[in-house]
Amino acid sequence: MIPKAGKTGSITAITTSIIIFVLLILVFSIETPTAFCEINTVEDKETEAEWYDGFIFQDKGFYKFHHLGVIVNDMDQAVQIFSDILGLDPADERIDRFQGKANKTAMVPIGRYEDFNQFELMEPLSENWLDSWIKTEKGAGFLHMAILVDDFDAKVEQLRLKGFTVQVEESVDPFPGCPLLREAYVLPKDASRGVLIDLMDAENFPISLGGLAPG
Repeated sequence: MIPKAGKTGSITAITTSIIIFVLLILVFSIETPTAFCEINTVEDKETEAEWYDGFIFQDKGFYKFHHLGVIVNDMDQAVQIFSDILGLDPADERIDRFQGKANKTAMVPIGRYEDFNQFELMEPLSENWLDSWIKTEKGAGFLHMAILVDDFDAKVEQLRLKGFTVQVEESVDPFPGCPLLREAYVLPKDASRGVLIDLMDAENFPISLGGLAPG
């Protein structure tokens, strides 16, 4: 049975996740160097553009930030908190399966849905590792950061060679009429703590939601 945490605990966990999310958006979504150039104090007088390009635009096989996953123990309460604090409502609510177990999921976009700056709220409906996470984290907490990658197989192999445990999930079909979505979780070294990295195959992701264009 999923334990229930008080409303104060849920608000604290979700507020912390919101702060982390905003910081991630600043790193992954800035399109112009203005904000960084204003605080550039490099003494060797490199141009602002060169400094900014070297700091941000590194080709590491990552494509785009997609969403931040938050575990909740009461979906209705969590959705209400997002609505009360940020005025945000879920664009998509569904029951899906992760590792063969049912979960209630809600995607809460910030801005336009197709900009894929989102929170994914997840409430376990059966006993699985998510339920263990809830017990460890006392009810709610930041679970994973999802990144679209443009060379899925190569990235998975690269991480495994570096000693990371990468769990490739069965392909799923969350978007009717589109190719099956492939994703993999890079597990933290401590199974009960840490943050999961969710790698999503950009080539099989709908272009309208951030996937790669053909060719």
